[in-house]
Amino acid sequence: MSKKLYKNKVFIASFIILLVFILIFIFIGIKSTSSPQLETVYLNASWAKSYSSINNLCVESDIVAIVKITGVNKQYTIMSGVPMTDFNAEVIIPIYGAEENDTIIIAQTGQVQGNQKFEIREDPLMETDNEYLIFGRKNELGTITILGGPQGRFSYTNGQINNLFVSVPELRNSSNNIVNFLEPGINFVNTDVSEIITAVENYFNES
Repeated sequence: MSKKLYKNKVFIASFIILLVFILIFIFIGIKSTSSPQLETVYLNASWAKSYSSINNLCVESDIVAIVKITGVNKQYTIMSGVPMTDFNAEVIIPIYGAEENDTIIIAQTGQVQGNQKFEIREDPLMETDNEYLIFGRKNELGTITILGGPQGRFSYTNGQINNLFVSVPELRNSSNNIVNFLEPGINFVNTDVSEIITAVENYFNES
């Protein structure tokens, strides 16, 4: 093999390696730019009432349903600057006070501002495309407030209901998790949704 041919091959190989590294750095740069790490700022909160059972939740509920979060409706502040987010949601399984495919707006404390996410540790912000079982009360503005924060919201996946301690990694790995104050009657872990639907329907049929 001539020296000239050998040099050409070395040059081509070096160029390809350099090109690969450039593409890797471009990919990393695009990824870090498009997906900035959010800094979580935790808000303090307490709930005036605790709920010990499905019946307790039903007493104050205007709507019980499994919903899918479809996006953010708006962000705003109330009182002395408390951040709020209104989420759009679609009813996928109505249980009480709603019809399938109804569109509702759920108000929740917290919001994303720039690279910061403000939320209550025990009641993390809902996320688009996630599905939840909610026990909610209608507000004067036409929005829905979930009863007792994490006490009235549960994750729904593959026909099973879980409390947020099970379904949210940040809570599952935290020593200060919501299982410490959830009453046994609403501490659902891999509970078949049909059990909860039956319990809710029985309550409203008997009341």
